Amino acid sequence: MARAIAFEEGNAEKSGRIVAVGGDEILSDYGAGAEKIDLAGHLVLPGFIDSHVHLALTGYSEGQLKLAGSKSCTEIVARGKRYIEKRIAAEGGWAEGEWIEGNGFDQNEFHVPTLPDRTTADAISLELPVMLTRSCYHIAVANSVLLKKLDPSAKCPGIERDEHGAFTGVVRENGIALLRRFRPAPSRQEIERRILFASKSMVRAGLTSIQSHDMGEGSEKTYVLDVFRDLARSGRLPLRVYEGSSPRGLKRLGEYLSCDEWKDPLPFFKLGFVKMVTDGSLGARSAYLREPYSDAPETRGWPSYTQDELEAYIFAAHGAGRQLAIHAIGDAALEQALIAMEKLPDSFGRRHRIVHMMTGDLTQYERARKLGLCADIQPSFLIQHFAMPDRLGARTATAYAWKTLLDLGIPLGGGSDSPIDTYDPLYGIYCAVTRQDRDGNPPDGHSPLERLSIEEAVNLYTRGSAYLAFEENEKGTLEPGKLADLVVLTRDIFTLPPKEILSAQVAMTWVNGVLSANESTPPL
Repeated sequence: MARAIAFEEGNAEKSGRIVAVGGDEILSDYGAGAEKIDLAGHLVLPGFIDSHVHLALTGYSEGQLKLAGSKSCTEIVARGKRYIEKRIAAEGGWAEGEWIEGNGFDQNEFHVPTLPDRTTADAISLELPVMLTRSCYHIAVANSVLLKKLDPSAKCPGIERDEHGAFTGVVRENGIALLRRFRPAPSRQEIERRILFASKSMVRAGLTSIQSHDMGEGSEKTYVLDVFRDLARSGRLPLRVYEGSSPRGLKRLGEYLSCDEWKDPLPFFKLGFVKMVTDGSLGARSAYLREPYSDAPETRGWPSYTQDELEAYIFAAHGAGRQLAIHAIGDAALEQALIAMEKLPDSFGRRHRIVHMMTGDLTQYERARKLGLCADIQPSFLIQHFAMPDRLGARTATAYAWKTLLDLGIPLGGGSDSPIDTYDPLYGIYCAVTRQDRDGNPPDGHSPLERLSIEEAVNLYTRGSAYLAFEENEKGTLEPGKLADLVVLTRDIFTLPPKEILSAQVAMTWVNGVLSANESTPPL
């Protein structure tokens, strides 16, 4: 273990980079031109890198109605009413055009696992629009105020109707984006506030780089890209951002692929990938499976694209030399992606990634390896979805197969998909190593043969995620010449029993050789 580390100061070419890692001699061998840290025996790691977050959405969700852990629709309504009371007491009312938005419920955790509907949202408010989003962000519930904005005679994909043709309030997939078009676009100042709030919180958790997806359907009309670049130029962006977009429609995709910002990467911000969401989530039963859900034989989910549509997007982005990030949770969605990739003349070495890669079989995983695909995995999703033991049936044997993927030689990066789950990298490492929930259940972990070692799990959030962003020569390990992005922990997780990983905390985070204040954690 390194006992000391030194950064170069003052040199324009080396500033913010590591010049030495080693023992006590570093403290005396390097003079006034270097910043030196005596680690006092504590564990230092490369700065954590989250391979998949939604930074602006994370910042936005912090102020929303929190629904995680709710056990019934009645509890959701009670939380909603308390939220309104607190907002009125603190702010005196609601701004014009404002919505009540909640996030994080999971009907599978209810005492009676029934999906909320319009009546639940109506019970919270009949004065303001209300949208309550499930933890996966693939299902939402809208109230009557919001649903009245729709034309009842129009085709509204994803907006559920009852047997009489009336809206039930349940909204799925593209229907969520359809309703959100009625929400006033956030101002430039609001987007900046969200980004700064979330990014500063992430730095406190030890993240020094993230691979974020903040520009999706309709977002090109907002100031997201301009805000990021202005923050990066002015030195106010506290971590490094590798940004992706998922423009809807080939025309928008072409505009994005040709935008000038690709040619002007900044040290703390650059465009990185084109994302396609090919299906939904297991929790919403909208992930696209080859066979029906074991606990819902009437459905196997559905694809977001036809095969031809998906291939048109993939060929366009690949042809422009851009990295692809393909969200594929169901094994049928993975199959769509593999078929498309196998038609590309030169996919190997391009580091296209499958985001999630949660279900599949060994044959599919071997095909992914031959194509040179990477896997962008979210270890904490295992805990969310294995709470539903009957959803996949026998398919659970090859689901979340991280060790198998690693042994096949598929590069892995680790992420959180925040705000869907916590962006705390130590929690992700804990899940990858134990395959257990916070209480240590099940005792041997889910599919224990797929557990990762602590070193392999740490690599997900360091070396692995750096590789996914073509940045392994700049970050991901502690070596002279690499960026001085690092994190110091209060305990050495490599020597702890796996169940105690979560007892470690982030004591210090350094980004570009600058110490970030971690007021919420204890000093060394």
